[in-house]
Amino acid sequence: LRAAMADFHDVLTIELVASNGAVKEDASFHVLASELLGHAEQGYEEMLRRAQGLVAEGEEVSRLTYLDDEGDQCTLNGRTLKDAVDFAELDQATGYLKLRLTIFVMGKSRDSAAADDMNDKEAEGASERQALVEAALQALNQMATGSDLRE
Repeated sequence: LRAAMADFHDVLTIELVASNGAVKEDASFHVLASELLGHAEQGYEEMLRRAQGLVAEGEEVSRLTYLDDEGDQCTLNGRTLKDAVDFAELDQATGYLKLRLTIFVMGKSRDSAAADDMNDKEAEGASERQALVEAALQALNQMATGSDLRE
């Protein structure tokens, strides 16, 4: 009976929620905590893949977070997965451990717009530098007019 209880409490419900708190259908799944921790990097990659499947087209998952015992958002990765599982809470309704992960996204369109804006600013800066160089050369030309620079 003890082994059966250990297996029962080894079931971990992973619930993926948007950073605005919205939960989509099929946003949770079950894993065995012992297997997940035995393959932490692959487990993390699978959670990231599932989270990416829940976000809108054109958005990219930038990170997953979990809450620690002080209520701080901690970034999930393969190295922090054990900590995250340690903070999983017992779901009284199911008897399973439950880990809630928050999905943070970064819109590709915003990234592209930011890159375009940066390129525009760099181009403006290059034009300003070129104008200054030309003005300096003109001033030197005017000062040198009538001078023999060989002396």
